[in-house]
Amino acid sequence: SLYEWKLMKFCKEGWTVVDLFGGSFSVAIACYKLGFSLDIVEGDATIYSDGLKRFKKHIAQKTLF
Repeated sequence: SLYEWKLMKFCKEGWTVVDLFGGSFSVAIACYKLGFSLDIVEGDATIYSDGLKRFKKHIAQKTLF
């Protein structure tokens, strides 16, 4: 929710967010929730793969409400 707050506070509708340190894809999840486009960079292939798995798992979850 911190990244969601930051995006809502500092980004405008239609912007593309650039995350140069993809890591756990937390920014990617926040962008997905809020509808922002995202360009993501992660220099370590293993970390990128793990983060992408986390992101795919998140978007595959169904919401209850």
